[in-house]
Amino acid sequence: MPKYEVAFIGAGISGLYAAALLAKAGKKIIIVDPGEKAGGAAAERLVDRSRFIAGPNIGYGFEPGSPAQVFCAGLGLSPDQFPAALRFQVALPDRRITVSPNVQETLAELRREFPREIDRLSWLYGDANRLAQKASKSALSSYVLGHRSAEAYLRTCRFSRELTAYFDVQSRFFFGQSIRHVPLASLALLLTTPPRTFPGGLGPIADRLLSVLGEHQCDVRLREPWPELIFRRRRISAVRMPHGAIEPRSIVINTSWQPREHTMFISVREEVIPVGMASTVIYLPDYGKPEDTVILTLPHDRSSGAPEGTMPLTVLGTSRERLREHSESIIPFLSDCIVIADEQDHQAREFALPKEVTVSSPDPLSAVKLPVPNSIDNLYLLPDSSRSLHRSLQAGQRVADKLR
Repeated sequence: MPKYEVAFIGAGISGLYAAALLAKAGKKIIIVDPGEKAGGAAAERLVDRSRFIAGPNIGYGFEPGSPAQVFCAGLGLSPDQFPAALRFQVALPDRRITVSPNVQETLAELRREFPREIDRLSWLYGDANRLAQKASKSALSSYVLGHRSAEAYLRTCRFSRELTAYFDVQSRFFFGQSIRHVPLASLALLLTTPPRTFPGGLGPIADRLLSVLGEHQCDVRLREPWPELIFRRRRISAVRMPHGAIEPRSIVINTSWQPREHTMFISVREEVIPVGMASTVIYLPDYGKPEDTVILTLPHDRSSGAPEGTMPLTVLGTSRERLREHSESIIPFLSDCIVIADEQDHQAREFALPKEVTVSSPDPLSAVKLPVPNSIDNLYLLPDSSRSLHRSLQAGQRVADKLR
């Protein structure tokens, strides 16, 4: 029975990143995924002649000096490939804010929408910049920033529910968690540093990580059915695949075991796209349901290779039934201008956890800790998601540190 140090079930971004780190450290790795391409939920999608971005086209995790940026720079991925995002938009039920790399331009937007709170907002942005600069010069300050609560910090500002929601929807998209659960370091990053841009989505990053695994003779098996886990007491003793069983020391499951994300790919006539709409719109339809945030993504380069006169639009949300309705709140008359509509079947990527595995958080999207704590000693659970690059990279780094 072939032996491996780590077996990865699923080839999402966090798993690929962890696998690449471990491969560079000399570990014997195998990756199994039923998908045609690596990248998991963030792998690009080709429908007819239109190429769609399945994951985010902006995000954190590759800002200058971050561990992932340093690692990938060593792989030949230049920081210049991920420039700062020009702008994105946050759409709330009753207002819309364009977020710019220029803080003064963003504050001007916020002054228009939240005129009574602008003084406290100006203080917040200034103080966040002070904290970030202090953390960059002091390890102790950096530690405090990483362990202090962003929610407690915002509470001192006494912001309205609507303004708090403005920060919360960004936190959910960029960091995968409510503002209640992220450290102050994440809020400071959000306020002081524009996210990076990924013009082609995360596909090029997944491809480069995959090439690293190939360079280190790792066993990568795409288009392979999900394997069966064989248990012995509180451990997984073997992994059974179509061509025989393997014996890994540790197993990382990097897929969804209870899918709650739904993605629509819509090719629309170009004229329906509103003037001034950013390439990424983070939309909260209902203040009372922050978990129902919807993401609309257009290509940064409007000459994306789509048929002339059309535009590929990706819509991501948790409510499958209302995705198109929510999209029309941002793009009026959308239904009248659809050329092609397709849907990503996230359930096809679901890996049902065996009954032997119990987890602290049945819902992967709301898990507070990554990898998700579970009942098996040599199993690590990394939920695969179409959003929150920052959290995916952090989780991959954490798993790699544990298994080195």
